[in-house]
Amino acid sequence: MADHNAKPTMTIDEDFFQEPRFRPPQVLKICRVDRDNLLDWHRRELIPDARAGTKGRGHRRLYSVRDAIYINTVRILAEADAPLQ
Repeated sequence: MADHNAKPTMTIDEDFFQEPRFRPPQVLKICRVDRDNLLDWHRRELIPDARAGTKGRGHRRLYSVRDAIYINTVRILAEADAPLQ
């Protein structure tokens, strides 16, 4: 017999959040940031480096869902004039 008082559970697939899947133009659109801000935040190390595991020139950044959430959070803080260090 089913327990009708049991709380529903939700499982989260960590790989979904960590797997690189978005190219920079997609992240710019999803997070509503411009290219200059994104590059500046990378230079200032405010957001994770989406090039992990790649070497040499000409490599492409790929962002995960987690990266996009992080970038969006930085954008919100910047729009609120919060100090970004």
